[in-house]
Amino acid sequence: MSEYLTIDELCDILQVKKHYVYALTSQRKIPFLKLGRFLRFEKDKIKEWLKEKANEPEDIEKIKASVF
Repeated sequence: MSEYLTIDELCDILQVKKHYVYALTSQRKIPFLKLGRFLRFEKDKIKEWLKEKANEPEDIEKIKASVF
């Protein structure tokens, strides 16, 4: 069975603020599930997403620029 992270847990792992993760979810730039009003992030999908993004540093900068 898959392990899911809360937004707080994901923010701790990525060392980013909630605002940044909320922006990524609203832009559909990060894999997530919405259970009612709660966001959950499948750990394996986040690992895959991070590996993909590690190869695209300019894309991360675009995401940051659109958030800040």
